[in-house]
Amino acid sequence: MAYRHLEIVIDRAEELESVHWFQSLKPYPVVRICDDGGEYYYDSEKKKPVDLNGRSNPEWGALFDFDINIVEAQQKRLYLIVRLESHRNVSCLGGKFIGQVRVSLEELLNDFGDADDKKLVTRGVINKNGEAQGRLTFSYKFGRTHDHPTAALSQPDDGNPGAQIPQRRNSNGHPIVRGAVAGVTSGLVTSLTDVFLNDTFDG
Repeated sequence: MAYRHLEIVIDRAEELESVHWFQSLKPYPVVRICDDGGEYYYDSEKKKPVDLNGRSNPEWGALFDFDINIVEAQQKRLYLIVRLESHRNVSCLGGKFIGQVRVSLEELLNDFGDADDKKLVTRGVINKNGEAQGRLTFSYKFGRTHDHPTAALSQPDDGNPGAQIPQRRNSNGHPIVRGAVAGVTSGLVTSLTDVFLNDTFDG
């Protein structure tokens, strides 16, 4: 099979609308790769950088990477989903949805071609009402084609940096490949729940 390593850097967002009544925005990105039906095929780790100071104009510089099955990405019409959420002051609550950007992997592949340098993309952020508000800027780079995916590693709770994340499967039985994320925070990294596309917007 043909795989290409995909690196995505979520750089910044601008002019995001506030979604809170009693606190300022504390935005962070969640990155997954899904099909048309919302089933996700590639899943980033659950820890994301939160910008505590940027409010409606956050900056992250957060790196996410995945090994993408190119044929599958084209046949199943997979999409890169960058979902923006705001950290809530009440620790028991998950993040509050701000908006998201959705781009097909086929479009990213075609635009990138065989280039060696990363490409910069700016897209409108779509809120829960389907309206564009604010902009998200990210860069991405595809590596050269190879036959096997690179094993995704993470830092598990026991502190062993070489331990591999156990494989999970979506509702169709397809293996979910987890990617890695790294980034500079403004002082807080928060754990997220598994809720992604089917989230509640109140609170």
